[in-house]
Amino acid sequence: MLGSGKAGTGTTDTGTTDTGTTDTGTTEPGTTDTGTAPTFRIDCERVSELYEVEQKYRVTDAGTLRRRLLEVGAVAIARESHEDAYFNHPCRDFAETREALRVRRVDGRPSLTYKGTKLPGAIKARRELEWRLDPGDPDGEKSVTLLGLLGFRPIATVRKERESFDAHDDFGALVVTIDDVETLGTFAEIEAIADEIDGVEAARDRVATMAEKLTLREAEPKSYLRLVVEKLTDQQNV
Repeated sequence: MLGSGKAGTGTTDTGTTDTGTTDTGTTEPGTTDTGTAPTFRIDCERVSELYEVEQKYRVTDAGTLRRRLLEVGAVAIARESHEDAYFNHPCRDFAETREALRVRRVDGRPSLTYKGTKLPGAIKARRELEWRLDPGDPDGEKSVTLLGLLGFRPIATVRKERESFDAHDDFGALVVTIDDVETLGTFAEIEAIADEIDGVEAARDRVATMAEKLTLREAEPKSYLRLVVEKLTDQQNV
């Protein structure tokens, strides 16, 4: 899920500076005394307050799940190929801190994602930051090289085919995906986004309600990365 903030119009508080020009209180917000075009900035506070709330479920019959999605009014919105390369921190173990860092390629388009420590609760919730790497890094290889130079170690790559459905409710966006994960099988994920930590519990309730509507009951608490690493470890020990 994209965790980048909205591009603002460069507004500043009265008395502060905007790109090096002091706001005297006589100009419109986002402009300078010289009449130049508004500047743009990323609203970093908005970025830091996005929380991904999701639950994964094992699926035995994807066709039945697709029919149930249509019955509850969900709309198919995308079919994509995902390749997620995960990295571990050079100074702390993400497996212990329950963080994640990945370079994701969706149909070849790269993005960088950081997922924070999971919050307590049955349905997974954590802070997430994500942004596109192209066009400056069109295939993500520059970022992979940079991470390696900084000491980040590759852990594993998760590959999957994903179908996404818009299942929004009266409270906002809700996305359901059907994932065919290489070596693991088929899963569904239900995801909502909370704008701030106080909204996490309400988002969890929405995820649980949708799971009940879709009769998804076999929750899988482990991430795809952990499942892939465990399977690779089992194969090496055979």
